[in-house]
Amino acid sequence: MCAIVGSDNKKKWSTSGLENLHAYSVISCHSDNEVWLLKVRNPWGYGEWRGKWSDWDEINWTEELKSKFGFCKKDDGIFFISIEDYIREYESTTVCFVDDTK
Repeated sequence: MCAIVGSDNKKKWSTSGLENLHAYSVISCHSDNEVWLLKVRNPWGYGEWRGKWSDWDEINWTEELKSKFGFCKKDDGIFFISIEDYIREYESTTVCFVDDTK
């Protein structure tokens, strides 16, 4: 889980596509020799990152990377974000470990 815990009076939605005071789910991590990406989901099912590696990024996505990482251009709340942008944009990350061996 990751969250942006800014303030009500400072909305990020219009520029980055991310919402202040909102939590997101980290679905998976992906890497290639040159890039580390996180696949993230907005639980609302809409509203996505609009920066580098987003669904709207036509420069960085190659057909090979799209296939390798499972990229799908769709306004479904699921998006990719680089680790660098993730660290800059999100203020909180929580990891939950479930031990289902008991």
